[in-house]
Amino acid sequence: MGNSKKIYMNKILNFCLLVGFGFWGCNRNIPTEKFEPVRYQADVPDAKPSFVRVDVSMSFDTLNHWLNRMPNRPLFKSGEADAFIGFPIEIAQQGPLKLSAGQNQQLIVQLPTVFDAKPQIAGISAGNIHGKMQLKLSSRLNLTDFSKASISDLGYSYEWIQKPSISVAGFPINAAPIVDNLLASKADVIRQGLGNQLNELVAQKSLEGMLRNAIGPMLAMSKDFHVNVYGFHIQDCQITPTGISASCWIQSSAHVHPNREVASVIFPRILNFHESDSNLALRGEIPWLFFEQILEKEFNRLSPKFPTHVRIQAINETKMVAKIVGFQGEKAEYSIVFVPITYQDGTLGIQVLQTEMNGLMGVQRVFSKKIERRLLKYASKFRVDVKGQLSPWMVQTGSMQAINPSLLVHAYHWNAQGFYVLGAIKGNWALMK
Repeated sequence: MGNSKKIYMNKILNFCLLVGFGFWGCNRNIPTEKFEPVRYQADVPDAKPSFVRVDVSMSFDTLNHWLNRMPNRPLFKSGEADAFIGFPIEIAQQGPLKLSAGQNQQLIVQLPTVFDAKPQIAGISAGNIHGKMQLKLSSRLNLTDFSKASISDLGYSYEWIQKPSISVAGFPINAAPIVDNLLASKADVIRQGLGNQLNELVAQKSLEGMLRNAIGPMLAMSKDFHVNVYGFHIQDCQITPTGISASCWIQSSAHVHPNREVASVIFPRILNFHESDSNLALRGEIPWLFFEQILEKEFNRLSPKFPTHVRIQAINETKMVAKIVGFQGEKAEYSIVFVPITYQDGTLGIQVLQTEMNGLMGVQRVFSKKIERRLLKYASKFRVDVKGQLSPWMVQTGSMQAINPSLLVHAYHWNAQGFYVLGAIKGNWALMK
């Protein structure tokens, strides 16, 4: 991203220098090729979200990392009123879980747990039974409709890491045989309770929360480029020996905005539809302040003796003016009236309508006509290939890799605040984690 961004910045710098420095002394510049003025628009709309396809392959290592961000959670809990063995018991996760693939699209979950029970005799507490077990769950994920994801065919087995015991007269008594018999006799009830807990984990709201936490870091690219995500449609989900793969249609839009930090909007609703074409809606916004700062920095480098101040302003809805004060002379003032234009091949240029120079001294005044003729020639040849400049952003979108991307420009606009590009990046992406 670093080298491509430098090229992008250099092109913008060339654009700025041509506007602010290259045209002093030019009366006007009329391109010989066919062109159209870029249209003024006071309020440029945001990019309308569209669907882009991302083919995802997530390893079990990555999935385990995400799931283990969540705190330890209860897996089965029975109170006094509904305790199937006559007293409350609780089985809770204690430690990181591990996902793996089973046979016939089964998902295997292994996790350490704790077992706690509080038996009573004639309504009087008989103490606490405490033990630790390694629990293994096998289940089938039903993801045909991701908005109604569910888990079925749940099976479980366990082995004791620390056998349960109960204190009697101050001495620990092994309670494992009693607990094993009770758990075996109520296996169906436990299986149902575990299934309810796991189905809550894959419920729509829970999945949307996990997606929000997972994709946010992936889309954190830079302070001047961000992606908004509004929804997901997930299909063709498969469990592989190494992880889970799926095709995701992400409802989103991308934004380029130098000099303005904006956080990404991550609100990933699970949707049951998507559009047929894969493209990422794009809105580029470059404020005039961005051009002014680049110009001032470059002019002060070229002529450090006199500080240069640049202001780019809209005169009306048909033209703009760039005012440069102090370059190579304390009293030097340059005023360039121009309008951005677009050529038939989609490249951008500038038509200079009028210039005015004041405060030039000595040699600068003598050679102003020669400068005018030379730079008028440069002006007629100057082009900015927006598609070429945005291509580095298209192929490097965070952790995703673009496949056959192409930029479609819908419109250019300008107003008092800056210059805008509206379009879309066509193609699809691949994400492997």
